[in-house]
Amino acid sequence: MRREWLERLIERLIPANSCAICGAELSGDRPFCPACRGSMKKAPALPYIEGLSGAAAAFEYSGAAEDAVKKLKYGGARHIGAALAGFIEID
Repeated sequence: MRREWLERLIERLIPANSCAICGAELSGDRPFCPACRGSMKKAPALPYIEGLSGAAAAFEYSGAAEDAVKKLKYGGARHIGAALAGFIEID
């Protein structure tokens, strides 16, 4: 119950038509504004690691991508997870 209340409050404070990272107003249905998306650098291919069945990274952990991950992990902004997941490519 408490978590649902908090999620509703966050949705009111950060409208769905705003950038998930900086809060800038958006005109379309994309989760990130052009400035934040433009600062997200594509991650290089990950090396093979013995014993690991697979790993993926869409972006380098810097700039707006780092901000997004921190908001997801430490700020409870679960909506950012879905936005970031859309950039993961599975081979």
